[in-house]
Amino acid sequence: MGEGWKPLCDFLEVPVPEGKKFPRTNDTDGFVDRCRARNRAQMMNVAFRCLVVGGSVAATVFSATMTIRRFVGSRGTLLS
Repeated sequence: MGEGWKPLCDFLEVPVPEGKKFPRTNDTDGFVDRCRARNRAQMMNVAFRCLVVGGSVAATVFSATMTIRRFVGSRGTLLS
């Protein structure tokens, strides 16, 4: 199909609407903008999940380290 109202109206055998702009809702620029917005949202989701998982792992390692130091001591011998 061509550009604008004329090819569509010729095919449908109806008059071309006067003063009404042809809708271009699925053009390339709009598509690229929607893709970029969706990709940005997905990357923010990945960053958030990495922060949550990374924070959990860091808290677990820190907790384990403090527990080991408490029971084993700083010199590596068991405390009496």
